[in-house]
Amino acid sequence: MVAIVEVPPQIVVGAFYMVDAIKMTLELKEVYIIEGKGYFIWYFKII
Repeated sequence: MVAIVEVPPQIVVGAFYMVDAIKMTLELKEVYIIEGKGYFIWYFKII
């Protein structure tokens, strides 16, 4: 995946990331788990 939104300090726009898992929040929103932290799927684009 490549980040399309910057989420300081870990996620940088244009950088590639490997997803460890895909989970769902209590509000039924999907998140990618990257290095133990959850990020909403709309922060990334699959390439």
